[in-house]
Amino acid sequence: MFKTLDMELDIKIKDKEFNGKIREIVSIDANNLQEDFVNQPSTYAWFAALLEIATAEYESKKFDLAVLRANLDSEKRAIFSNENKKVTETVIDSAIQVDQKFITASQNLIEISRQCGVLKAVVRALEQRSTMLVQLGAMKRQSAFMEDGFGVDISKVKKANN
Repeated sequence: MFKTLDMELDIKIKDKEFNGKIREIVSIDANNLQEDFVNQPSTYAWFAALLEIATAEYESKKFDLAVLRANLDSEKRAIFSNENKKVTETVIDSAIQVDQKFITASQNLIEISRQCGVLKAVVRALEQRSTMLVQLGAMKRQSAFMEDGFGVDISKVKKANN
């Protein structure tokens, strides 16, 4: 089995959170497909909604960072001007980059971006899981049909066509 399925996820977006392993989300119990069929839509919906919330949070933090940068630009220019220091774009940009408020806001943006990426992967995996559930269900029905004697005897069909 792939080690990535044992990867721990720690997703916290606003008041929603998930702590667990990828395996808990995407695994399929071939012996209990009925429960997986029943739970798939709600699991998918929860993670897809969480992705949308995370995407909105990312856009909000991105906007907040741009506003903070503009405010820090004005603040740094005023400070340097009052100190009679030469004000260049490079000096202002450097002062903004090392400002603790900017660093914290940038780190927050990076973290929400990471969580969006993880959630996108989980949602894609759940879409693939849904397809697999449909295929497994069809195979199980076909197998049950054949075992019940209502199906076509494949060996007779092969023999008749040779």
